[in-house]
Amino acid sequence: MNEMIEKQLLQAAEPYLQSGRKGDMEHTLRAVDYGKYLLEREPGDPAVVLPCLYLHDIGWSRVDYRDFVDATPAQKKNCVSLRQHMQEGAQLASGILNKLAYDSAGRDRIVAIIAVHDEPEAVIALQDINATLVMEADRLDRYGPESIRRYQAM
Repeated sequence: MNEMIEKQLLQAAEPYLQSGRKGDMEHTLRAVDYGKYLLEREPGDPAVVLPCLYLHDIGWSRVDYRDFVDATPAQKKNCVSLRQHMQEGAQLASGILNKLAYDSAGRDRIVAIIAVHDEPEAVIALQDINATLVMEADRLDRYGPESIRRYQAM
């Protein structure tokens, strides 16, 4: 993926990430780094994986996520805001990708992945290595030391 497109994606995502949950911007940058690492070792498409990772959590800026923050780790997967952030994020991502003149097939694929990226069963059902890589990069950061500290501070 070309560096200029990455900068455009980051610029478009940044206002949403800064107004969402505390630490979303830093989480996104780490997830992108994990995604790049995985792409060096797996047959994914950077033109799909990287936009997904830059945009995957922008939906948190549009939802009330107190239920998520207050939930135990076991309860988080059932939070209404978790599903809402994926839906909102997919809509926002579609608009951003349209503005960046992303091709419609690529845009639709990216949006579909963002819409389910935190639901492992739905990601697996897509049977798309790109969706799997997005989920893996996101989760590698989620369980890394920086994110554990972030969630403890929420």
